[in-house]
Amino acid sequence: MKKNHGCLFVLLFTLLLYTVESEMYHSDVVVMQELRNMMNYSSDLGWSGEDPCKWVHIYCDEDQIKDIRLGNLNIYGTLPQSLNNLQSLQILELQGNHLSGNLLSLSGLRPLKKMSVKGNRFSSIPGNFFDGLSSLKSIILDDNPFAPWGIPDSLKCASKLVFLFRQFSKYSKTSPEEYSLYE
Repeated sequence: MKKNHGCLFVLLFTLLLYTVESEMYHSDVVVMQELRNMMNYSSDLGWSGEDPCKWVHIYCDEDQIKDIRLGNLNIYGTLPQSLNNLQSLQILELQGNHLSGNLLSLSGLRPLKKMSVKGNRFSSIPGNFFDGLSSLKSIILDDNPFAPWGIPDSLKCASKLVFLFRQFSKYSKTSPEEYSLYE
C-alpha cells in the first residue's frame, strides 16, 4: 500500500512540475508576441509562427527565452511593459535600431547579464530600471536622447557590473562617489 502512495506522489509531483514549466513557457510566448506586435521592421525578421524559440535572433534553452539579439536590424517601435516577465532572459541586444519611448524597468530580470540599447531613440530611464539586476555585467546606453539622469542607488548594488557605457546619453553625476564608481 505504501508503495502505491509513493508512485502516486511522484506522478502528482511530475504533473505539477510540468504545469509550472508549461505556464512559464506560455508567459514567454505571450511576451514575445507582444514584442513582435509592437515593432515595425523593414525586412523580414523571420518571426513567423507562434513559437518564439523558432524565430531568428531569439535563443532559447528548455523552451525559455535566454537571448534576444535584435541589434542593427532597422527596427522601429516601442518595448512592451511585459518584457521584464522573461524570467530567464540573459542577453538583450537592441542596439542600432530606431526604438523609442521610455526604457522600461527591468526589475525582476535577475539572470540578465548583458544589455545594449546603444543608438536608439529612448527618452528616459525609470528610477527602478536596475532594481534586482544582480547578475548584470554589462549595460550599454550610449547615443540615446535620454532626459538627464544619474546613477540610481539600485545600480550601485549590482556587484557583478563590469561595463556601464553612457556616452552621449545625458548622464549627469549627482555625487562625488559616482566618479570613482563608474569612471
